[in-house]
Amino acid sequence: MRTALFHNVYGITGGEERTVDLEDELLTMAGHHGARFDVLNDRVFGCFDLDTLQSGVRASWNPALYRSVRDFLTESRPDVAHVHDWFPLLSPSVYSAFHDAGVPVVQTLHDFRLGCAAGRMLRDGKNCDLCIGGDRRPAVHNSCYRGSRLQSRVWKGAMERGWSTGLFQSLVDAYIAPSEVVATQHRRMGIPADLLTVLPMHASTLSPPRSWAENRRGQWHPTETAQCTLAVSRRKKASRHCSRRGPVWTRHSTS
Repeated sequence: MRTALFHNVYGITGGEERTVDLEDELLTMAGHHGARFDVLNDRVFGCFDLDTLQSGVRASWNPALYRSVRDFLTESRPDVAHVHDWFPLLSPSVYSAFHDAGVPVVQTLHDFRLGCAAGRMLRDGKNCDLCIGGDRRPAVHNSCYRGSRLQSRVWKGAMERGWSTGLFQSLVDAYIAPSEVVATQHRRMGIPADLLTVLPMHASTLSPPRSWAENRRGQWHPTETAQCTLAVSRRKKASRHCSRRGPVWTRHSTS
């Protein structure tokens, strides 16, 4: 099976980046051919020059990234795409690129970003779900994204476009949630329950078990994602309805 991993890399490497690297290595160890498409947002939302402001506007829809992803899909010819994080540079336009290329897509939900600007559902040390119901104005009022009202408006615009067009509900074939808590909150946001699968995050060790079918306690194995993505590739939706309109990026392939 050919897979393609997509990720918006943060300026400071963290857990998400390690998770993507582990999946890349584990899938290769399991015999799956993989390709990577990473975008780097180390300049975005730093100093507010013209390029940075344009990147903020494109967080809702990035035509350049749409074309780049289409070219990448034509070159790598994956059976399934796996998105880890698309905000802000990849933008929701990547989902239309997958759809138009006929490539099914799975997304891992590393946080609550689809319904919470901060991504943690915490504010001032307390639980906060003010934006989960669809009213995202509190995020702007409270400067929830990186302590900035302007940057929170960028998040608000991107999410409102994705939710209002039905893109998150109709152009993603399956979501992987690392816990039932994450799955429950995304159901509250509006993700259909039948699109959510609960799978734990990857193990820190790359040592293969005696059998890839062996599922140790608390340890993720590549066959689980492979089975999920294969099921997705075979379960193409008969019809999808979503309004679509027509950065710095790097890519590398592994075999």
